[in-house]
Amino acid sequence: MKKLFSILSFVLFGFLTTPANSQELTDAQTEEAITFAQNATAYVLYHEIGHLFVSQFELPILGKEEDAADNIATLMLLEMGTEATDNTLLDAAHSWFLSNNQTTEDYTDAEFYDSHSLDIQRAFQIICLMVGADPDLFAEVATQVGIDEDRQVACSFDYQQLGGNWVKLRDAFVNQGEGGAPITVEYEEPNPDFEYAANILMNSKIMEIAASEIATNYVLPRAAKFVGRNCDQPNAFYDPELEEVVMCYELTAMFADFIVQDILDYPEG
Repeated sequence: MKKLFSILSFVLFGFLTTPANSQELTDAQTEEAITFAQNATAYVLYHEIGHLFVSQFELPILGKEEDAADNIATLMLLEMGTEATDNTLLDAAHSWFLSNNQTTEDYTDAEFYDSHSLDIQRAFQIICLMVGADPDLFAEVATQVGIDEDRQVACSFDYQQLGGNWVKLRDAFVNQGEGGAPITVEYEEPNPDFEYAANILMNSKIMEIAASEIATNYVLPRAAKFVGRNCDQPNAFYDPELEEVVMCYELTAMFADFIVQDILDYPEG
């Protein structure tokens, strides 16, 4: 617990020294915020792994690759089928809803022709695939976010189609098993403003766990690296030339900021 509370102090220092966030969080709320930031970051990591797979295994993609990477991330986490991965998906969807709340309703044309779908669409797509995969487990969540019963039924067909296509693509293009090129994990020194976010990322072992998961189940053609670094913006990306998946400390900080503000705005949940 000593390490956990050292992380808590970073988060408390990072968020609760500003006038907007001057209200103290309880230890339980702070731990909730840390877990949320870890889970939302983990989902984005698997999204970038989706890009890595598209590049290294030359997966055929019809439509926007960003949507495909989201679907690959969601399907991979659903396949794992643990309480932890379910919570990762729920927090990822929540993060996109919170991100959507930061924008105005006056969308620009650029947001519609962007390579990414709108954040709110990304959130609903995660929940749709979840309820499509397991209606008994996730129907309540889907209803809470406003997906009606007819669409929930249709989500089952979406999941069957996308899940089946992912299996076909994987079997046809992705070498499965062990013994592929390695994935190394590296953390660059964070600047002081984002030291707490770097600690959240490092102590979670998100990148190490994902690297082990990929190495155990897939034979990568080329060595890759997962890197944590400051990027001067909340972002994550896959660099096909360097074979690097870069997770920016600012991204984890943004997710933590979202949920801390949400907790402060709605302390009763």
